[in-house]
Amino acid sequence: MSQYFFHIQAGQFAGESEIDLPDDAAAWAELRKVCGDLVGGITRNLNQNTDWQMEILDESKKPVYRISVVAETLSQALKRYPAVFDGGKIQESGARQARRD
Repeated sequence: MSQYFFHIQAGQFAGESEIDLPDDAAAWAELRKVCGDLVGGITRNLNQNTDWQMEILDESKKPVYRISVVAETLSQALKRYPAVFDGGKIQESGARQARRD
């Protein structure tokens, strides 16, 4: 078993807890399960223009995986990510377009 750490960041709040798992694949599965259990409560309480993220860190506390939830007002997102927008329309990411093809 290897030691992993869940790290949660939500605005000014940050917290961490330790868990023993057999490998990175098990860590990814556990991260998805925990985030899946929490996502309803997170999104109901998420303010505009904020984000929430959970990472799983390895024994040396190096990030291995991350899941993020971002709530952005689109006019502000346009300023931050102009390449994603075209004439006020959101462009699909390459990954999303590739899944359609």
